[in-house]
Amino acid sequence: GESAGQELGLGRVPAEKLIDAIETKLGLLILHVDTPSGVSGAAVKLATGDAILVNRRESPGRRSFDIAHELFHILTWASLRPSRVDRKDPSGYKAKRTEQLADHFAGALLMPSSEIKPKWDRKGDLSMQAWVSATATQFNVSPDAVCYRLMALGLVDANVLKESRGAKVPKNRVVPPAFSRRFIERLRSEEHTSELQ
Repeated sequence: GESAGQELGLGRVPAEKLIDAIETKLGLLILHVDTPSGVSGAAVKLATGDAILVNRRESPGRRSFDIAHELFHILTWASLRPSRVDRKDPSGYKAKRTEQLADHFAGALLMPSSEIKPKWDRKGDLSMQAWVSATATQFNVSPDAVCYRLMALGLVDANVLKESRGAKVPKNRVVPPAFSRRFIERLRSEEHTSELQ
């Protein structure tokens, strides 16, 4: 996750540049869509190119994490093909393990240890709830994502989830449009190409 972030040139707050980097450097499409209940994101392999679908009704922090999670599935498709439908509770060891790996990748991509560890070291006497809220806001992820990243880095144990209950990030009610500019451009390009053939 962290090395992918460096290769993509995501900088200190990866969520800010994530969509543009995925679309321009990897040639994937990111589509904000209205998904069925229980589906927050999906990786899609098509003959015309790969895409990541994300539920546009989720919070910005959740959308960032879902995009990074689905990027893992696109990058590892050949060796760790995801379940046909991205389920909230995957069944079977391999499916659960693949989802865990995708979550760890997303956490490392969006919250590099080089950025989050020093911030943790400077926490001081700030309450866990306040620190998690501020960190989630800074990295544009959910408070839960921050807690799980801290646990993955071995900085805290599961009790941090109890201590951070109630951590919140400012609400952003802006819902992204269903069709991105890049998607429309690709449609126009393919339409023009098919007319020429």
